[in-house]
Amino acid sequence: MHACGHDIHVAIALGTAKVMSTLKEKINGNIKFIFQPAEEGAPAGEAGGADVMIQEGVLENPPIRAILGLHVWPENLGQVYFSPGPIMASADWFQIVIEGKSSHAARPHEGIDAIALSSQVIVSLQSIVSRAVDPTDPVVVTIGKIEGGTKSNIIAEKVTIEGTIRTLSETNRKKIPRLIEDVVRGITHSFGASYVFQYKKGAPPLYNHPDLASILAPTLSRTLGEWNVRGIKPQMVAEDFSYFSQKIPGFYFLLGVKDPEKPSMAPLHSPYFNPDERSIVLGIKIMCHLLFDCLEHQRHIGEVPRQ
Repeated sequence: MHACGHDIHVAIALGTAKVMSTLKEKINGNIKFIFQPAEEGAPAGEAGGADVMIQEGVLENPPIRAILGLHVWPENLGQVYFSPGPIMASADWFQIVIEGKSSHAARPHEGIDAIALSSQVIVSLQSIVSRAVDPTDPVVVTIGKIEGGTKSNIIAEKVTIEGTIRTLSETNRKKIPRLIEDVVRGITHSFGASYVFQYKKGAPPLYNHPDLASILAPTLSRTLGEWNVRGIKPQMVAEDFSYFSQKIPGFYFLLGVKDPEKPSMAPLHSPYFNPDERSIVLGIKIMCHLLFDCLEHQRHIGEVPRQ
């Protein structure tokens, strides 16, 4: 299956390298092709992805001035989607372990009910989004997993909650962990319970450099037709290409891969996601034009803004 289209991505990169290698005399500069393992995250206990590649020197020798990337998208073939500035969110993981005291269900006053406290915590965490952050700067707090209790007639001693946080700004990304722990501490301590809070950062927000967007948007329009270049609101999905665009100016766009003759297609990560493979040739064409124009105008690309 095409789970998320990474076979399409690799085929486009290989095809672009093949085409550009036949045009070496016309290339004004150097082009480096990156083939990244573990884009969807390394296995537990291992390291991988863009961050590790950067640590190992992928942006050096020779140094890279700018970086381009794409991802397949379940919209019509022939269309591309992008926006300057933030285009995808950060993705961080957290775990809360609430530790109460077990007792018989008939004598709840002798215990500290970790399930009841976890319910209060989960509901209260949603108030962070609605009341504690700027509503024009999106945040998503998702509880995806909860485990606790042993039997129906025993007050639960411990509950484990896991979830993700999605933000578009580093300001909120730094703020949210403190707000979560404030909520958990207030609820658990007021009932005599304790907690353990873990927070692990994943990919940062993905940022499209405004200079690159200004330079390359006309290229997309000339290549595909202006009507096929679509703006898109920032998406709360995540992409670890963002590690690259934190270091150097980056431009990331979404490539439509749905057969226009079909009314719909399965979403990303579905076992039924099946991109139209004509997108490979189109992606190669787009990338070749983008590379030539990026090299031509690279002197006009500013530095990465400080977050």
